Amino acid sequence: MEKANERIQQAEALRVAVEEIEALRARLLDGTETFFDAVMKYEGLLIAAALKARDGKVTQAAAFLGMSYQALAYMIEHRHSELQSARTAIHRRGRG
Repeated sequence: MEKANERIQQAEALRVAVEEIEALRARLLDGTETFFDAVMKYEGLLIAAALKARDGKVTQAAAFLGMSYQALAYMIEHRHSELQSARTAIHRRGRG
């Protein structure tokens, strides 16, 4: 049952992302959105959907997107800082 709920949540997050991507595509085609802005928004929508589908867990969202944790964490921190609140808290390991 838990697995089924997880799949439903993932599907809903992706459905919302697809709707937003279609709207973004329309703005790109009618010239109200630049290519660079459209790519950045598209990337952000996919990351947001993955974080939502995986309850904010960056490691799981990265695997879902087919990338490393480090790559996704960098994207969130440097290119999509508005998504910081969508992720779970960062837990730093102590040294030594």
